[in-house]
Amino acid sequence: LNDPFPLGSGQTPFPGLNVRNTYMKDGYIQQWNFTIERNLPFNSVFSAGYVGNKGTRLPWFGRNPNATPVGPGDRQERRPYPQYSSFGFVDAIGTSNYHALQARWERRFTAGLLFRANYVWSKAISLGEDSLFGPGSGFSGVQDQNCLKCERGLALYDAPHRLALS
Repeated sequence: LNDPFPLGSGQTPFPGLNVRNTYMKDGYIQQWNFTIERNLPFNSVFSAGYVGNKGTRLPWFGRNPNATPVGPGDRQERRPYPQYSSFGFVDAIGTSNYHALQARWERRFTAGLLFRANYVWSKAISLGEDSLFGPGSGFSGVQDQNCLKCERGLALYDAPHRLALS
């Protein structure tokens, strides 16, 4: 019981840190839309619209200030703070945007029966996927600590085409 969790190698592990930028500003979302609706013959209605939004300064857990630079030698000794392992660092550097064309057609029949068709053509792009939690609930580290904008890409929730009939 003197050493209930022996490492077997005689080495002590390096502690990791979880840090939040104390000067982090609040993130915000901007939203806008425009829709046109027209009555058509046979008791039907058609509408088409544009929807967009933009997220700025969203919290992101992807950056590691203690990442190991590429090079030869011991990995731990090359870290900027060799007394620690990886840092979990939350900062307001995430972004997102969404643009969509939405179309709807509906026709009313007698006795309250209604037929409706909805179609959405959209694109969602983000930097800092899944906010604080990476894809599928794991942390989403970055590919290159020196190029965080290179992490920008299609969002996990991007669904370019969606058709619903009811």
